[in-house]
Amino acid sequence: MQVANTARLGRKMLCGAAIGALAGSAHAQTDVFWADPVDGVWSNSGAWSPAGGPGQLDNAIIDALGKTGYTVTLDVAGPTVANFELTSSVATFNLNDNAIGTTADLVLSSGTIRGNSSAAGAFFVGGGALMTNATLRDMNQFAVLGDSTLTGMQISDIASFDIGPNGTMTVSDTAFVNVGMVNNSGDMTLDTGGGSILSIDDTCVGNGKNMSWTGAGTIAMNGDGEIMNAGGSAFRVVDGGGSMEGNGKSNARFMNDGSVEQIVTSRTGAAGLRGSSATRFSQMQFINNGSVTVGFGAMSFAEETGVTDDNQLFAGKWTLFGNSTLTFEDQQINAIIGGAEVNVSGAGSTFTAVESLTQIGGQSAFRISNGYDFQTFDQFTNNGFLGVGFDSEFDVMESGLSNLSNSILTGGTYEVEGTLMLPGDSQIQFLEADVTLIGADSVLTGIDKLEIVGSQGAFALEQGRAFTTDDDFLVIQGGRVRVGLGSMLDVSGQLVNFNSGIFDDGFFEIQGVLRAPGLVINEISNELILDGVSSQFIDEQGADAMAGLTRIQTDGILRLRGGRTLDNLDSLIVDGILEIDPFSGRAREESGPGGGAQLSTAGDFVVNPGAELIMVLGGTTPGDFASITVGNDALLGGDSGEGGTLRLVIARSYDAKAGDEFVLLRALGVVNGDFSDVQVVGLGAGLAIEVDVLAQMVVARVTPTPATAAVLALAGITATRRRRR
Repeated sequence: MQVANTARLGRKMLCGAAIGALAGSAHAQTDVFWADPVDGVWSNSGAWSPAGGPGQLDNAIIDALGKTGYTVTLDVAGPTVANFELTSSVATFNLNDNAIGTTADLVLSSGTIRGNSSAAGAFFVGGGALMTNATLRDMNQFAVLGDSTLTGMQISDIASFDIGPNGTMTVSDTAFVNVGMVNNSGDMTLDTGGGSILSIDDTCVGNGKNMSWTGAGTIAMNGDGEIMNAGGSAFRVVDGGGSMEGNGKSNARFMNDGSVEQIVTSRTGAAGLRGSSATRFSQMQFINNGSVTVGFGAMSFAEETGVTDDNQLFAGKWTLFGNSTLTFEDQQINAIIGGAEVNVSGAGSTFTAVESLTQIGGQSAFRISNGYDFQTFDQFTNNGFLGVGFDSEFDVMESGLSNLSNSILTGGTYEVEGTLMLPGDSQIQFLEADVTLIGADSVLTGIDKLEIVGSQGAFALEQGRAFTTDDDFLVIQGGRVRVGLGSMLDVSGQLVNFNSGIFDDGFFEIQGVLRAPGLVINEISNELILDGVSSQFIDEQGADAMAGLTRIQTDGILRLRGGRTLDNLDSLIVDGILEIDPFSGRAREESGPGGGAQLSTAGDFVVNPGAELIMVLGGTTPGDFASITVGNDALLGGDSGEGGTLRLVIARSYDAKAGDEFVLLRALGVVNGDFSDVQVVGLGAGLAIEVDVLAQMVVARVTPTPATAAVLALAGITATRRRRR
C-alpha cells in the first residue's frame, strides 16, 4: 500500500489506513539495508541488501559509512515500511516531492532527512521517533503519532511539524528554523535543563493540548518566533528558573489564550526557586488573553513584553498564591481595565506592580485573600469587582473611595469576607453598588448605616452573616436583596417596601431569614424568592409573614424553591407569576430536590387570565415535582374560564419517560376552566406532555410524540397536548 502525496488531511488518513491494513499480512519482517555509501534511488532493488528493497513490513536502514556524502532519493510515491533508520553521518535521505510512512518507529541519528522544498514531501511516523544530532529540513510535513525524543536537532523549512493527540515529545538542545507550524495536539516538553538553549527562529509553535517547559536554560525566540497557547490548552512551567527571550531585534511573541501555570514537582526545584532564580520573559511580546498562574517560586516580565500599557493592565487573568512572586520589573499597575483580573492569595505572596493600584475598571476584577493585605494612600475607584477574602484586609482609610460621596456608594461590586476599611467617618446610607458580606467576621466600615438599596444596587448576606439595620430599610424598584442560608437581615425600623399588607418594589431572594416589625404580607407586587425550608419572612415575634398571603398581583412574582412550601393559605389569587420548584435556584443541577414542592389552600385557588403558573418536574416521586392542593375550588381563569399559561419545566437531572404521570393540582371542590396555553421546557426528543383538566384534578402525563409533531421536534419546537374532561 502507498501513501498518497495529497493534501495534509488526506495524507494523514491514508497513512492511518495503510497502518491498519498491514495488520493482516503474513509477510515476515526483515532488516533491509542500503548496501553501499553511494547515491541511488529507492526503487533500485539492487541497491538494497537483501536485494529487492524494503516492503511494507520491513525495516529500512541507511547506515552505510563512507569517505564522502551520499544521497538516497525517494523516487516512488508513498511507500510504507515498518521502521526506518538513518544512522550514517554522511547520508542524506531525500524525499524528493514524495511521501513515506512508517507503521512503527523512526530512528534518526546523524545524517539528514530532507525534501526538495517546504511545499512538497512528507514523512509520517506511525509510532515514535528518536532523533539526535541530525537534520530534518525542506519538506511539507513531518508527523509523528507516538512518543518521541529530539536532542541536538536542526529542524528547518518545514511547513508543518505535527505531534499527534496521543503522542508525547521531549525536545532539548534543538533549533526550529522557519517551520511554518509546530503543531502540538498531544503532550510536548521543552527541556532546557543544564543551561541548554532551545531555539524558535521564525517558527510558530502551536500548543493545542499540554506543553511543559522544564530546566533553567533558555528558550531563544528569534526573528518572528512565536508560541501560541490555544484556548483550553495548558503551558506549564515546571520548577521554573529559565528564560524565554528574543534577541532584541525580533518580533517574537507569546500568545496565550489558554493557561500558563508555574508549578513545582521536586524539592530540588523548590530550593532553586526560593533562591534568586526566576522564570523570566524578556525582549519579546507577551499577550495574555487567558490566565497566568504562579503557584510557586517567581515569574517576571520585562517592560518590553508589554503586559501593561501606560501603567494599565488591560487583559488576561493573573493569579498568584502559595507565597510566590510575580514581578513586572519596572512596570506599575495603576489601573486594571478591559476585563483583566488580578488575584493575590497568601500573606507571603509578592506582586509589587499591583501595590500602586488605584482603579478597577468596569468588567475587571481585583481579589485578595488568605492573609494578603492591601493598602493605598491615593483615592481608590472601583467600577469593576473588588473581592476581599478571608483573613485579608483592604485598607483605604487614608484616601477613601471615590465611589462613596454624601453617604451614597455607587458603581462596582464589593465581595467582602475579610475586612474592607474605609475612612472612620464613612457612612453608606444609600447603596447604588453591589455589596456582599460573607461570614460572621466580614467587615465593611460604614455599611451599618445602610437605609436604602437603590435601583442599581444589590445587598447580599452569605454564610451566616447577620445584619441589623440602624433604622428603616427600603429597596427601590430594580434594587436587589439576598439573604443566604444561615444569614439574617433584621430591620430595626420599618421595612418601607411593606405597606398595608402589600409588599411592593424591589427583588428579595431569601434562603435565610428576613425579620421586620409588623410584617404581614397579604399581597405581592414585587419579586420574592423563598429558597429552601429555612427561608423565612417573619415579624418581630417570629410569626410567618407569608401565612396571610391572598394575592400575587399582576406585577408580582413568587418563586418557591428548594422544598419551600406555603401551607393552608386561606385562598390565593394569581394575577402575576407563581413558580413552584423542588430544586434550589442556586444549585438546581447539582443537588436533588429539597424534599417538597407544594402549595396548599383551605379555600379557593384562582389563576386569572394573563397569569403564569410555572411548575418544575424533577421526578415522579411526590416531593420531586411541583404540586398544589386546593381546599375548595380551583378556578382556572376565574369568571372567564381561561386561566393564563401553565409552563412545565423539566429539570435536567430528570430523565423523563413515556408513561410518567404527575398530579399537578388536586381540589377538594371542583376544577373549573382551563389554561389558555401549556408550554413545556426541557423535554427530551420524541416525547410530549399531555395535560388533562379533570373534575377535581389537573394531571400531566408524558407521552410519545405523535409522528406529525416529531417533525416539529426536529426543528426545536416542543410538542404539547392538553384536553379538558
